Amino acid sequence: MMSYQSVPASSEPVPTAADRNAFIARIAVTVVGGILLIVSGLVDWIKNLSGVNLTVKALFQSTFRRPNSFVSSVGFVVIVLGLLALLGLAPRSGWLTRAAGALAVAVFVLFIIQVVSSDRGVSDMQAGPWLSLVGGIVTIVGGFVASNRARLLRRAPAAPPASPTAAAGPRASPTAPTAPPAPPSAPAPTEPYQEE
Repeated sequence: MMSYQSVPASSEPVPTAADRNAFIARIAVTVVGGILLIVSGLVDWIKNLSGVNLTVKALFQSTFRRPNSFVSSVGFVVIVLGLLALLGLAPRSGWLTRAAGALAVAVFVLFIIQVVSSDRGVSDMQAGPWLSLVGGIVTIVGGFVASNRARLLRRAPAAPPASPTAAAGPRASPTAPTAPPAPPSAPAPTEPYQEE
């Protein structure tokens, strides 16, 4: 007797052209945002001081000085955020990209607060902080593109498994063997007829 086994259908939806376009857009937007953040750490921020030559204390104090080391500079902070945004391409949800973008925007906000509270104005800010703001916004957008893609994949219904009966086709049901006929019973004896 042949045995029939159903093949389970894959629960992963087949990518469409729109899915591929969204994936390409996510990569492009995230890469642009990450590059902007990295570049912002290398160009001037204020007083002709580049990001790597500006102490990270400029985010909390209104004195803009050179750092003691590279890792204690504003440029180091935004460069790390740019690299984290690019690494955020690995998770499907894009949460790391969004977090890096949000922190880059926070760096801009902290810096502009210190600039306004000092004897300088917004017009004294150079390209660095503005690139940090734009790069942060772009990476946030790239992270949300990834989040929407992951949400659609979770909501996609799985295809129902194939029915073994439908796949195998109709089969004849086996018939039970018939019992042999019972032997005929012997006739009952009759008493002889007697006249009175």
